Amino acid sequence: MRQQTGFTLIELMITVAVVAIIGAIAYPSYTAYIAKSNRAEAQAELMRLANLQEQYRIDHRTYTANLGLVGGSAASYSIAKGSFTIAASAARDTLTLTATASSGQVGKDPDCAVLTLNQSGQKSATNASNGSSNVCW
Repeated sequence: MRQQTGFTLIELMITVAVVAIIGAIAYPSYTAYIAKSNRAEAQAELMRLANLQEQYRIDHRTYTANLGLVGGSAASYSIAKGSFTIAASAARDTLTLTATASSGQVGKDPDCAVLTLNQSGQKSATNASNGSSNVCW
């Protein structure tokens, strides 16, 4: 008599169930990690642009709203695979840099819909319902 080899249906179903449980636990953690890394990229870009704006101000005695003049790719542009749009509003002595999350990013990270950095280095954030948020910086 030959001995049977292979998996039984019960063994296969147990394996599928274990993989599904692991996937159900891992996927939310993975999406949260991606959202936090996109937020960190936006924060780093705001800090980089603030530094370049200060250098521009030393040379021209004013800030500029055109980020293309200070190392950005245009007057406003997207980063982190389109997760955030970077923009600036500037006057002679004031500067506000903003990173606005796309709708997909807001769905993953609703506490940090808009990140802001001003000329004094003050950082703030707005959540998806336009309230202030303290968890983003």
